[in-house]
Amino acid sequence: MVPTAPGFGQFEALFGSRDGGRSWSAAGAGLPVPIHIGDLVTAPPAAATGTQARPSLALYLSTDQGVFTAEPGQSWQPLAEGLEDLTVHSLAVDPATGTLYAGTERAGGLFSFTPPPP
Repeated sequence: MVPTAPGFGQFEALFGSRDGGRSWSAAGAGLPVPIHIGDLVTAPPAAATGTQARPSLALYLSTDQGVFTAEPGQSWQPLAEGLEDLTVHSLAVDPATGTLYAGTERAGGLFSFTPPPP
């Protein structure tokens, strides 16, 4: 994924590649524009972690408007459950449990979310 920036820190588009960068396509469906992107992390399918949290690869994007999630090729959906501060700078995923951790600018600083079973 590569964001394109018209100005300082604000992004107009997000692009993704499925062939190692030989070709690129728009990957920002569902995201508000403009948006400031902080971090992008992936979470492996549930089979790879031994949990029942998710059947396929998940993408998580931290932004100045909260966290968004998508499966490859799908539209981004907001994931703001429990977030007291939508300015999220960093993300991390625990591969053993699928728990997503979000580091925010203020309001407690660290939040966690464990996806429900399918």
